[in-house]
Amino acid sequence: MYLKQKAFRSPKYIRYVKSLVCVYCGAPADDPHHGIGLKLGGMGLTAPDWAAIPVCRGCHSKLHITPELWPGQWEHIARTIAGAIDLGILTISKGG
Repeated sequence: MYLKQKAFRSPKYIRYVKSLVCVYCGAPADDPHHGIGLKLGGMGLTAPDWAAIPVCRGCHSKLHITPELWPGQWEHIARTIAGAIDLGILTISKGG
């Protein structure tokens, strides 16, 4: 039996993402984008918050209608997570 895992949600992390500039145009990132086409959830479900990247409203809209931009999301996700780890906003825990 497959148990569906609850998506990671973090208002603190989303506030951090919104504090950055848009990864595409440098404007204030007032509309974080949760990765699409990344196989992170079911159809029509929002990706976990760790997969959010800083974008402005205009670039967010463009991302949703331009699949050619989707492969670049992984790099932006990794850079955003790395910055959050450096600042202590996200922490790495060793579970067992």
